Amino acid sequence: MLIVDGMPGAGKTTLLTRLKRYLRDDMLLLESPSVPAGVHDESAVAIRLLNDVRARVDQGERFEAVGNKRFAAADHGQVCVLGYRYALWRINRGPRRDFDVALRECDRLRLFGGYHTTLILRSSRRMLQTRLAYTRKSDGRPWDEPDFLEAYDHFLQELGTWTETGPRTFLVDAYSEAWTKFVARPHDTIADTLREGQRIQGLLSA
Repeated sequence: MLIVDGMPGAGKTTLLTRLKRYLRDDMLLLESPSVPAGVHDESAVAIRLLNDVRARVDQGERFEAVGNKRFAAADHGQVCVLGYRYALWRINRGPRRDFDVALRECDRLRLFGGYHTTLILRSSRRMLQTRLAYTRKSDGRPWDEPDFLEAYDHFLQELGTWTETGPRTFLVDAYSEAWTKFVARPHDTIADTLREGQRIQGLLSA
């Protein structure tokens, strides 16, 4: 079971959509957790989202248990939930309490350190600038603001100081030569590597 998380514009959705087209019924692609309607307390929203992530991980693991060629992946997960609240706190748009509540719930649900793999993709400054230019007409969402994105990226780099991520959590520069070569490989090679999380480390050290 794989969760792909990280910065906007790093290629998360593009990669998973490509693999789904190739693997078809052998892949279960789980969509991003959605913000619950009617819940306005940010801490409560975070708790609901993280429990949704846990349910998706469990669903993906059940899907993969049926056959060794099956592959389940989720687009966004716990890192997005935590990073969003961290960045809001850092740019003074939200209280630290919301981040702390989300962090405790993430630990309680064991969203790091389990048998699933979390792959976190970082964007380059150029990739972020391209995204900001594309979304120049902001609708007020923090995802369109440079300060928010910088704080979010800082959280990705410092994730290990906030929680015990375990050996199956990998931070990858989506603009690196190793990653660029990897995503250009045949689909079955990409799928096999991501299916077996321990093989990602070899990719990063290649």
